[in-house]
Amino acid sequence: MLDLPTLRLSPDALVVLADSLTLAPVDPELSGALDDPGGADDPARRYVRVGTLGSGGAGEVFAVEDRLLKRKMAVKRLSSRPTTDLTSAFLREARLLCTLEHPTVTPVYAFGIDPSGRPLISMKRVDGETLSAWISREGPVRAGSALGALLDMASQLCDGLAAAHARGWVHADLKPGNLMRGPHGELTVLDWGNALPSSRWGTPLGQLCGTVGYLSPEQATDGGLGPHTDVYGVGACLFAALTRRPLFTGSATQIVGRLANGDGAIVPPEVGPEPLRELVQACLAIDPADRPASAAALRARLDRVRRGAWDLPRQAVREGETVITEGDSGDTAYLLIEGRLEVLQEGRGKVRELGPDDVFGEMAPLRGGRRTGTVRALEPATLAVLSGEALRRGLAHSGLPGRFVGALVERLIQLEADRARP
Repeated sequence: MLDLPTLRLSPDALVVLADSLTLAPVDPELSGALDDPGGADDPARRYVRVGTLGSGGAGEVFAVEDRLLKRKMAVKRLSSRPTTDLTSAFLREARLLCTLEHPTVTPVYAFGIDPSGRPLISMKRVDGETLSAWISREGPVRAGSALGALLDMASQLCDGLAAAHARGWVHADLKPGNLMRGPHGELTVLDWGNALPSSRWGTPLGQLCGTVGYLSPEQATDGGLGPHTDVYGVGACLFAALTRRPLFTGSATQIVGRLANGDGAIVPPEVGPEPLRELVQACLAIDPADRPASAAALRARLDRVRRGAWDLPRQAVREGETVITEGDSGDTAYLLIEGRLEVLQEGRGKVRELGPDDVFGEMAPLRGGRRTGTVRALEPATLAVLSGEALRRGLAHSGLPGRFVGALVERLIQLEADRARP
């Protein structure tokens, strides 16, 4: 994957700290460990610096172990003479990370100043590999476990973005290099330095921000950022995973000029499931109104791709309409895409409600028989429909031995009977 530069917003273009904040000194043992990489053999040392994770003109990031609490930390410290703007931006990001409190956001342990007046922040050390490195290793994602892992990461990303948007922040710099996949598949969203508060959504910033290969049209034209910008960013990351390249190549001037001239339409990827390619194209629509309405809506569509329900026929149901009737025969199962339904049983009345992603009639395609309840729409709803005939065709196509399928059906029937017993 091509490592592309990020264009940073200045603190003045965002929101500098409105209040006068006096930073408290951090634990001197912690700041002392940063300047003394030794001490691993000293049992009295609580903090031990074990490496350097990154460095630059603004400061360094150290790997530190807290031996008392037995946890790994990343400690970021600014340079010896940080500017006021840099300090403001640094503290702003630290406070933002504390505010978001979500599994996809790195937890902050403490921030303050060391004895020489340098601001520092200690946070959880995130292990794993970036999505950029993962894509380089996996190659273009097409199917199988790699596709499952990609969809899982995208769903986690949408969850984190939905939480951030609800708290009034957009990330505004989503790219594979800013997404870290942990050893258990957990996703962490890195680098919130360009995050934009809701007070600035939809208004010109007066400058360009983001990463040139992943810029949305509104970022390139200063047309007003918002949650729709992050939806575009998710699409850009998925595009990179499916194609192993960023959305755009060339210099920042060329890319921004292309987008400013309205030449931002993206040719959809040619690999991966068709519904995923269509979803990526929808995320990358030039007009934000044509994109999924929110990160939560995008998550729901991703989950439908993951479940494989995209190729099932749809059935629209009106409010009050009955989908199935207790006692009738049938071999059709349903997945509720949107809306609400109720399940009724004779002598018991309403036994439960169904919402998006719920399945009902799931045994019917396997064994047929009489319906055990009535399902009625509480509001307009959309269903994905699986018939017994379609299931039988799918099983025949898969080549599964009939004896295996028969045993599976019998086992499912037994499980349902066990569940029905009082």
